[in-house]
Amino acid sequence: MALGSGSASAATGTDSNSGHGVEITGWHTRALYPYVSARLCNYQSSANRFYLWIKDAQTGDNITYNGYITPSLAPGQCDEIGGYDFGRDAIQVFAQSGSLWTFGTDPISLG
Repeated sequence: MALGSGSASAATGTDSNSGHGVEITGWHTRALYPYVSARLCNYQSSANRFYLWIKDAQTGDNITYNGYITPSLAPGQCDEIGGYDFGRDAIQVFAQSGSLWTFGTDPISLG
């Protein structure tokens, strides 16, 4: 499983990334703290399912279960997940399509 290429930088509060016909967004804000959330939107030409999860960017621990599979999302449909992160570490959101691709957001600091 290879992660998408690109340079990692830091974001505060929210970050998104697009690739492979999908867009992922993560939120880590003081308004929601300690709740963190992520959304995946399918912009591919057909319906598909995807893995979606949130990790602690410093420790690598999963905040949400990394085996979560979205329902079959038609083009333009989105799905969301959430979890609790009681520390102040940055988070990252990741999406995967089987063994074809994996990519993520930049680390998102509490903002």
